[in-house]
Amino acid sequence: MKVRMMVSGMLALLALVTIGLSTASAAPYPQTSNKIKLHGAAGITLHGDSAIGTPVVYVDGKNVALKIDGDAYVVVNQSDIQNRSLDVTVPGYFKLDLQVPNGTIKVDNVEGPKTLVTENGNVIVTNSTLDGDSNFTTQNGSLEFNGQLKLGSTSHFTGVNASIEVTLPGDTKLHLKANASNSGNLTGNFNGLPSNAPQSFDGYLNANPGDYVAELSFSVVNGSMKLNHQ
Repeated sequence: MKVRMMVSGMLALLALVTIGLSTASAAPYPQTSNKIKLHGAAGITLHGDSAIGTPVVYVDGKNVALKIDGDAYVVVNQSDIQNRSLDVTVPGYFKLDLQVPNGTIKVDNVEGPKTLVTENGNVIVTNSTLDGDSNFTTQNGSLEFNGQLKLGSTSHFTGVNASIEVTLPGDTKLHLKANASNSGNLTGNFNGLPSNAPQSFDGYLNANPGDYVAELSFSVVNGSMKLNHQ
């Protein structure tokens, strides 16, 4: 009888421990989204960390509450980030939808599609990989990307009164379309670029028509376009 009671007690204790562990390890958000959408901040500095499972947003060192809305993490209260500078960490692969009315967006070490939009500011992306469809846009600023493009990806860089500078591995297979309106030229040391710095260009670099390539487009009004190799 004593043995039976001891076994029953141990099983009950084990059940309680199991419930406690499952509760403690439960993620704060359901794992249904790998996209973050932040609009209206004064500036965003974001980096990727493969050790985390969900995004974290800080303002002045304080954590900002997030929720899932459709396919994206968004802030619970927009007033928490409106016209504030954000420090954001996301998992290593994450889709980004970031818009800053007047300010700079900095992204480091994140793989995935990116929509990054600013006015009167810069977009600076380093140590990152683009796949899927990505769009970088600025007015009165600069767009800078140093990283990799996945084959099959499509990346658009668009600026008004802006400069575009993209740096890629020298063996990247590309279909590049570039066009400058009013003023601006295509320059850089990437293999295959024409030496006469044209205002428009449509051609394949390290590849031929029909090859599996990354699609890259530059479009500026009153600006400059540069493509370099790392």
